[in-house]
Amino acid sequence: MTQRRFTKKFEDEIWQFLKHARANTYASGTPTKPDLVNIGFEMYEFKCGVWLYRDRFAGSRLAGGQEVVWYRGRPVWYMNYGGGMGDNYLSDRKKTKPTFKFLKQVILQESEKFQPRGPAEIKIGDWRYECWQYMTEYMADANIVKNADEDEWNIREFSGYEVIFGPESCAFARFIHRFHGGIIMR
Repeated sequence: MTQRRFTKKFEDEIWQFLKHARANTYASGTPTKPDLVNIGFEMYEFKCGVWLYRDRFAGSRLAGGQEVVWYRGRPVWYMNYGGGMGDNYLSDRKKTKPTFKFLKQVILQESEKFQPRGPAEIKIGDWRYECWQYMTEYMADANIVKNADEDEWNIREFSGYEVIFGPESCAFARFIHRFHGGIIMR
């Protein structure tokens, strides 16, 4: 089987599928199943035609995991992530549930342009979410290309973090996740 070329159109297809998969797994509240390969991990899985999505992770208040998208049986995109509840909230299990409920609302926000997790910034009630990128460069046709718009993510290669501030304080982050990922090509 030949590898499909990574055109802008194909990258857009990956993004459209990824949004659909996330909306039908973690963000929807769908129960996880045990990951039989990685003992102690849980997994979400979503299939649609020739596309497959898996989100494997371990932990809750502090967690690490990986999302992967397959096209016709080959991995084409990934994202590794890790982090969790901020130090001031780590021991308070009662604050975990509303934090993750808010995170699910954020992930469901519609965007035509690729965003690794949620929008750059969103406020819903007393809750605030922010997402920043570390790196805005990627390799394309042996030329380094700079992303001119700092709010625009590149599905080919990205690195960043997301932060949630809860209603009780805007001084301390309630939740912090770091992530990186991009296109997989043979």
